[in-house]
This record gives sequence, C-alpha cells and structure tokens, in this order.
Amino acid sequence: MHKSKLIEIYRHFNRKEKALFRKWVNSPIHNQHKAVLLLFKFIFSKRGNLTELSITKEKAYQFIYPTSTYNDLKLRHLMSLGVNILEKFVRFSIQDSDIFLQQKSLIQFYKDRNLNKFSQQQIHKAKLVQKHRPIKDGYYYFNQYELETAVFEQAGEDERVRTTNLQAVFDAYSTAFVIEILRHACTALTYKNLNKKNQFEILFLQAVLDQIELGNYQEVISIQFYYYCYKSLTEPNQASHYQQLKKLLFEHYQALESSEIKNIHVIALNFCIKQLNNGDENYVQEVFDLFKYGLDYNILIKDNVLSRFTYKNIVTAALRLKEIHWTKQFLTQYTPYLNSKYQKNYHHFASAKLLYTKGDYDETMRLLFQVEYDDLFLNLDAKMILLKIYYEQGSTDTLESLLNSFYIYLQRKEIMGYHQSNYKNIIKFTRKLLYLATYDKGNLKKIQEQIEQASPLTEKSWLLEQIHNL
Repeated sequence: MHKSKLIEIYRHFNRKEKALFRKWVNSPIHNQHKAVLLLFKFIFSKRGNLTELSITKEKAYQFIYPTSTYNDLKLRHLMSLGVNILEKFVRFSIQDSDIFLQQKSLIQFYKDRNLNKFSQQQIHKAKLVQKHRPIKDGYYYFNQYELETAVFEQAGEDERVRTTNLQAVFDAYSTAFVIEILRHACTALTYKNLNKKNQFEILFLQAVLDQIELGNYQEVISIQFYYYCYKSLTEPNQASHYQQLKKLLFEHYQALESSEIKNIHVIALNFCIKQLNNGDENYVQEVFDLFKYGLDYNILIKDNVLSRFTYKNIVTAALRLKEIHWTKQFLTQYTPYLNSKYQKNYHHFASAKLLYTKGDYDETMRLLFQVEYDDLFLNLDAKMILLKIYYEQGSTDTLESLLNSFYIYLQRKEIMGYHQSNYKNIIKFTRKLLYLATYDKGNLKKIQEQIEQASPLTEKSWLLEQIHNL
C-alpha cells in the first residue's frame, strides 16, 4: 500500500498542503464518504512515517472496519475514492494559486449567465493583473490572448460597439506562438546536441526567425531571449549572439520564470565553455561572470544543494583569473551547500588548488598526498596540479614518472573520448616541452604552433606560458 498512487500523491504534499488537505477531506462539500475519511485519518495518524511496515492494507482496513474481516476489493474501492478526492484538491490548489485562471473562470460564468455588467468588471480586474505581472513569457501572452478574446466576445453582445480589438487578439496570440516555437526549438537543439539521432521538424520556425530578423518583436524581451539562445546554439562561432544573450541575462533577469532563466543560463555557460575548450582564454572571464550571476540569483542551487561539478568548475574559473580572495569567500560560503558525502573531498581539493595558485607548492603537495580521491575527475585534476608543480620546479625524473603513470591511468579508466583526448594531449605536449628544455630549443616555434592548433587542450594557456619561459 505504501507504493500506491494514493500514498505517493499524499507523500509529495508539503506541510502546508497537508494541513489544508485535512480540512478539505473533513468537509462534507468535498467528501461524503465516512469510510474514506477514516482511511485518511489512518494515514494522518502515521505523521509522515509512511513506510512498508507502517502502511499496509491490512492495518488500514482494521482501522476503518475494526470488527470486519479483511476485504481487498472493498479497500481498493476506498483507495480509488481517496485518489479522486486528492486529485480534486490538487486541481483546486492549482487554480487557487493562479489569479488569472480564477478570473477567467468568473468571466466565463458571468458570460454564460448573461451577467454582462459583472463580466465587464471582471475583465477590468484581469487587465490590471496582466498589467502588473512582471514575467512576460508565453503563458502571459496566451493569457492576454484569452483576455482580448473575452473583450471581443463581450463587445459582440453590445450592438452599440462599432470598434473591435481583433488586432490585439491577433497580436497576443502570434506573440505567444513565436515565444513557444523558439523556446521549444532551443530545447530540440539541446536534445540534438546530446544525441545526433534526435531530429525534429519544426514547422514555421524559419518564418518566425524571418519576422524577428525583419525587426519585429524587438520590444518583447522573452522573444529576444529565446532568439539569441537559438542563434548561440546554431551559430556557435558568432560571439555577438552570446554577447546579446548575456546582456539580456544581466539586464532582464526578472522577465522570465527562474526555471527558464536557469535553462538560458546553461546555454550561455555551455557556449563559453565550448569557446574555452577551443582555446579562447578570453572566455574564462565570461564563465566566471556567469557563475557569479548564477550564485547571485540563486539558480545554481537546487533543493539547497550545489552540484559538486559546478562547485569545482567555479573554483577552477576563479583561480584561472587569480581571484584568490573571492575564492576563499566562496569556499567558506558555499561548501556547506555540497552534498555532505562530497563536502570533505571537494573542499580539500579546492583548498589544494587555491594553495597552488598562491604559489605554495609544498603545502599543495602535502594536501594532495593526504587523500586518494575516489572521484575520477578529482583524481585527474589532482594529477594535473602535480604535473604543473613538477614541471615548474624542474623535477624532471618525478615528472617523467608521473607522466607515465598518468598515461596508464587514462588507459585503464573508462573516460569519455573528449576528456581522454584532452589529457593525452596535455601529456604529449608536456613531454615535448621537457625534451625541448633539455635538448632541442630549436623546435620551439614548431611546438608552439602545434599547441595553438591542438584541440581539445584545456591547458593550452599554461603550456604556451611554459614556452615563453624557456
């Protein structure tokens, strides 16, 4: 029973919803079944302890019918009635939280009953709600379309009205349509990037793009958001699209729901990371700016948890810019947001990386030698820090040993193609630099060109810096 639809729905109510539902199920308006009320009283008595042992059909049946023999069919019927009551409560809760939906229902009621005066009053109230709604997304414009349609139909009831708002009806609907086409087109491109087999035919997309490029919809911020998202995804070599997208993010962060801003933020971040992976170091600052944006507007933390990967990437971006003080503050403020099982290791690694950036190599190595990380990418990054330290200190034999063991480690582990190629390139060019430094400085220019052209190569700037130091 604890895995039934009835219990699953109730389990996902928050504290406030559970309190309201108790009143709902006790009201004869919503529940006329005494046995169903007893079923829910049995559930309420468990005080959230809804486990396989505490919630069984037999215990529930005995609570409802203490003197009767267990009847599975009878209990399943009660549970089905209970689900209906739960779902009615959910529908009510959704409508109760949506002011426009309530107003639309009242407008329709007054119209159906020929209460035109009250219908007009409610339309006026709905217009005020729309006017002051800060988020102007597809849902907003679809609501605007429905409101303008109600105005048009209301006017049709009055033969004295000579003007019409049909243009407003068309404008609201077309704007909602354009927003949704672009929004879903961006989602489709994301799926396509994850798997090339995902192919989608999006009717009217080209017509939508043509209209925007003709200068239409410039004043509709949500359309501009999705347009520049789409262009950033389809034309990744055009930095101007990303710059427009970033400008919108920083100037109009309240124009869309936070979930949509988060999706757009991810698109912008992925654009920058792609440029970084192609060797454009200018995008380190862009990545750092976007990470700070995500922290400032709380879109990187979900359910009070910060992803350990995001945490590590933030530290990496900050330290590449030598943001020592900012990084210290970040570690203090945001380490507690990591999942508890990752906090110790990730804070330990971030502290080592911070010490390396400060130039405290002895303390960095002491920290790294303390722990053998069970996380693959922490291990890889720890080896990278040691590689840099050994090279910069001129510890040739130790470096050779590490390069050999690092290469074997890459061969042993199941590492995605991009990451494996990247680390193998780093090992290859570090070996070449080690050889150049000792025997063959004449090939310096050739190696530099190879490094500049190599991809993927995340440590391109470090390798080029070592060439300049030779």
